[in-house]
Amino acid sequence: SQAGIDKARAAYEAEKARKAAALERAREAKARETEAAAAAAGGATVARPLAGEELEAAKAQSQAGIDKARAAYEAEKARKAAALERAREAKARETEAAAAAAGGATVARP
Repeated sequence: SQAGIDKARAAYEAEKARKAAALERAREAKARETEAAAAAAGGATVARPLAGEELEAAKAQSQAGIDKARAAYEAEKARKAAALERAREAKARETEAAAAAAGGATVARP
């Protein structure tokens, strides 16, 4: 009924408004927390640059992440290449079988 639809729509809109208000409160709390941390750190609002051992550790961690991503990419590329090669071989066998069934004509493989 229309009354039920209207009631459901009103409940949906109320829930949507409640979630939006909760999200806004969370954002405001996070902003206050960030400002308080910046004030405690001497009023700095930007992250301090890394130096020495911290910088080297951050570089090593970043490089390790890059290496891990590169290895995953290469593994996926190899997997796809192998699947493509299997598909090509299957298609070639299928074409040869069809040619043989059609009277023994041969088809050149690419």
